[in-house]
Amino acid sequence: MKTILGGVLAASLSVSPAFAQSSSGAWNGLSDRFRIDAGYFGLTAENVLNYHGGDVDFEKDLGLDKGVNTFWVDATWRVGRRHQLKLSYTRFARDRAGYTLGRDFVWGGETYNAGLSATTTSGSDILGGYYRFAVYRNNRFEIGPTIGVGYLWLNARIQATGTVAGPAGRRAGSSTRARAPAP
Repeated sequence: MKTILGGVLAASLSVSPAFAQSSSGAWNGLSDRFRIDAGYFGLTAENVLNYHGGDVDFEKDLGLDKGVNTFWVDATWRVGRRHQLKLSYTRFARDRAGYTLGRDFVWGGETYNAGLSATTTSGSDILGGYYRFAVYRNNRFEIGPTIGVGYLWLNARIQATGTVAGPAGRRAGSSTRARAPAP
């Protein structure tokens, strides 16, 4: 976690000159009145969630890959020489089908027994809006406070199926599913 935060901080400091552009005489000749940025990055995710039952580790108990590929997009509008508005969106999702459960657990009030075949979905969407004021600004650099609001949508779903043997060896299908509600 410290490595990730250190990397984010280093990246933020190295790109600060990109935010320092001025619509009047920017040092690289590009206007920064409006800007749209998009990109990709890889994350390492570790989800341990509890939804009306005990803890469920989505990587260990449900076989989700720790690696997550995600996409983000930001739109920036320089309202004035020292004022910026920004809107950003990020999404990541992971799915796994056909994973055989190795232990019993409770999720959403439903019991999932070892041996069932599970299909799992986990992800989030993040929408944020920011205002930035440049306390100090020159042609190549600016610094100042930012204030923002955001909203986080979380999605976690487990569905499991299996076959059980009844009296006289007859087989019957069994299915259970639960989804954690989004806020």
